[in-house]
Amino acid sequence: MNRRRVAVIHADPGVAEMFAELLATAGYEPCLPGSGNLRDLLRRRQPALVLLDLHLYGPEPDRSLLTQIRAWSSDPKLRLIALTTSPRLARKHATGRVPASAVVVLPCDLDELLSCVFAVLGPPDANASP
Repeated sequence: MNRRRVAVIHADPGVAEMFAELLATAGYEPCLPGSGNLRDLLRRRQPALVLLDLHLYGPEPDRSLLTQIRAWSSDPKLRLIALTTSPRLARKHATGRVPASAVVVLPCDLDELLSCVFAVLGPPDANASP
């Protein structure tokens, strides 16, 4: 597992590219699924964090989706930041009912997203691979 690697999964490829560019500029190593799927990406690239657009999986995916994503990873400590347009989901996260490291309500300020990544992973220089 590369502690600086961040998988970016978003329904809009342009948004995914923009988030990836933001992460790369900040010193992280973003990875996108390309033509593969999330399961393959997790096994191949072994990210420390997944930025996941939940709306790829329906308006309010259930807890089992996030549990399944963690199971696909070889890292039991895989962190997830759920991206959603639902303020309700963010409130559910605040009460512990969404098993993610954080929830970001979209649209969001890019600095807010990066601050959330910093809070979950730490700054990239603190995550350098040995």
